[in-house]
Amino acid sequence: LRLDPNLVEAKTNRGVTYMETGLFDEAEADFNAILDGTETREKPNAHFNLGILMGKRGRWADAEREFSLVIADDPLY
Repeated sequence: LRLDPNLVEAKTNRGVTYMETGLFDEAEADFNAILDGTETREKPNAHFNLGILMGKRGRWADAEREFSLVIADDPLY
């Protein structure tokens, strides 16, 4: 990301790594940055990962919303 801060796949991977190591705020920031950026095929992945993250935080309604957004963005996800 130092070479190309807009490389969304790297942001996704970093966010997942943050999430798996318990750095939930950092993970959420990476996933939201993808969602706030330009249109990309990574957006459904960002919603999916946010859904997992919200579940890990016990925020079930937010998790359900994120998973619903995945399906809305890509019904075949």
